[in-house]
Amino acid sequence: MKVVTGGVLVLALAFSGAARSAPPGGPVAPMPATTGAGAPESAAAESAPAAPVGEVDRAQFTTAIRDREPVDEIHTLTGTARRVYFFTELRGMTGGMVIHRWIHDGRVMASVPFQIHGPRWRVWSSKHLSPRWAGIWTVQVLNGAGKVLDRAQLRYAPAASPPPHRAPVR
Repeated sequence: MKVVTGGVLVLALAFSGAARSAPPGGPVAPMPATTGAGAPESAAAESAPAAPVGEVDRAQFTTAIRDREPVDEIHTLTGTARRVYFFTELRGMTGGMVIHRWIHDGRVMASVPFQIHGPRWRVWSSKHLSPRWAGIWTVQVLNGAGKVLDRAQLRYAPAASPPPHRAPVR
């Protein structure tokens, strides 16, 4: 999977993410990102103009994106996997903005804004999760006015760390 060099977010506790936006069949360009571990509601949502009327066709967690499409739909991330993507397909929102708001335990961990440049637009963001962040993750899809258009949840259950190796006592 390619990493977007201009859109990589680095937060406290080694939390990172990448954001991508693409029209169907068009080039993929990195999008600017706004982050905040425990930040108040997205400043991007407060300053954006009202969003055009449209809809969210798909909003889902996935383990990867290939050819601008999610490879699967997941509701649980377990074991040693730590990277998760959130994919959204939008229709009829040209000229507007959407935001992926990543929430863990009621705390906003990141807000990733995307400009919409076509009648059918696909965007995704990703997070590298720390094992300390086990539990329920929610991503809300907000329009430029801050209205929640859709949301999805993921249960993150990382593998337990093995106990430290101890030499036998003789």
